Amino acid sequence: MMSTRTVIEINHDVLADLIAWPNAIEKFLWALSSTEETARRAAPNGIRILGQRHHSETLKLTVK
Repeated sequence: MMSTRTVIEINHDVLADLIAWPNAIEKFLWALSSTEETARRAAPNGIRILGQRHHSETLKLTVK
């Protein structure tokens, strides 16, 4: 398995609903081990992938 790091953003309004979405969250977590595009399609509303990279690469995240 490739060692990939993923940075995700979870909307705070959605955080309380995560327990109510066990199937959607499970599908999203499994999709994270696939391609970034697959994971983006599986992300429930309120969860966004900000970036993915191999552990040996550098990811620069700028928040504005």
